Amino acid sequence: MKVKIEDWKNKYLSFAGRVQLITYVLASMQVYWSSVFILPDKVIKDMEKIMRGFFWCQGDMKKGKAKVKWADVCIPKEEGGLGIKSLKSRNVALMASMFGILSLISKHYGTSAWYDSWNDFGPLAATISHREMHRHSFTEATRVCDLHNQHNWLWPVNWILNYPMMAAIPFPDVTNEDKVYWRNFDGFLGQFSSKIAWDTLRPHASVVVWYHMVWFSSSIPHHAFILWLLMKEKLKTQDKMRPWDLGNANTSNLVCSLCNLQQDSHDHLFFQCGYSKLVWHKMKSHIPIPGISDEWKEIIAKIAPIAHRKVARIVVAKLIFSASVYFIWLERNARIFKGEKRDLDKLVNIIFGTVRLKLMSVRFKNSQHVRNMKIAWQI
Repeated sequence: MKVKIEDWKNKYLSFAGRVQLITYVLASMQVYWSSVFILPDKVIKDMEKIMRGFFWCQGDMKKGKAKVKWADVCIPKEEGGLGIKSLKSRNVALMASMFGILSLISKHYGTSAWYDSWNDFGPLAATISHREMHRHSFTEATRVCDLHNQHNWLWPVNWILNYPMMAAIPFPDVTNEDKVYWRNFDGFLGQFSSKIAWDTLRPHASVVVWYHMVWFSSSIPHHAFILWLLMKEKLKTQDKMRPWDLGNANTSNLVCSLCNLQQDSHDHLFFQCGYSKLVWHKMKSHIPIPGISDEWKEIIAKIAPIAHRKVARIVVAKLIFSASVYFIWLERNARIFKGEKRDLDKLVNIIFGTVRLKLMSVRFKNSQHVRNMKIAWQI
């Protein structure tokens, strides 16, 4: 893993590019071993530290560089993460068949009567003691097929009296071969796959309303990443640096590099700042949706309910919003760290040109609205 990262260190990689490399290269390197045995926690911790370092620092992890907790990164995009799979969850999912948390049903010729989850109540060993088992001439090697005579269960009478649930266990289908099924936490029984097991065992979070605004097939990856940070309010704006005002690092005198009037923040930059508001006013005039606000949270509330639709006007709105956020953030950083400034019209032209180039590669169903859009964007 470290050798791979060393090869990538000298290349300029955006955060979006690093996500792809982590997902499809680094995280997949341990799949074989994860399916063979349970990886020690120390090994998983070390591997994830390497992945975190590459993602946030493109090298060794440095304190204060991570903008979002790794646990929040390792959840699906629909729930606010980046879709990177946690190594621990994947290891458990790949080892699921060895944990005995699968259900084996049908003839039960190879199914343990005591330790496999072949009925709705789980392994019988959790209910019936070994002493009780041996008292009725059963052993640990007893299979489910040994508990019936093809027509009826052979339960001891006192078991049915002492364990009422025994009478509720349905008789198995003896006409089919044994099959392995997965039972999730909701009791749903289906064909087993490591993907389904991972989805059941992984940490879950609520679905975010802005998922389709950030992640869609026509999105520009590095724009989407900055927009994702905005949605989580994790951009390192000056108001977030204020609590770090320690020692000689005085942050109280910091002002927005775009308007020079006050400290910047998520709300100020998008789009309450005088400079960014003018940029947004020029760009939102190209959005074919009426009533678009000048506050980013209200923009989300306006577009998010319809963001899943793939019609031209909504794709245009999402591209303009994400490109505006990206280039305003870029301009803010260029002024602070490089002392470089672009006038308003130049920045607007860059945003317009970027969206226009993207629209040239997007295919829409032919309609009058699409034809009008292409004329307006000179496509």
